Amino acid sequence: MHEFKHPNYYKELRKRNKSDQVISKEPATAGNQRAPGPGQTSKQQASSSTPQAPSKTTLSKLIRKLNKENAPPGGW
Repeated sequence: MHEFKHPNYYKELRKRNKSDQVISKEPATAGNQRAPGPGQTSKQQASSSTPQAPSKTTLSKLIRKLNKENAPPGGW
């Protein structure tokens, strides 16, 4: 169950977290290299033979074309 916290609690928590950004006073051992973010790896993704979905503009053009081709003789 969620415990209600006063809005000032979250304000103070954000202030405290900003001041706690520095993890160590020691200089970085990896220089200027960065670790991959969450969900990212250094491996390349395999290419796929499956075609990607058309973009929204292409899809809307396709819909207009199909509507025009399949319109009843008197029009919509």
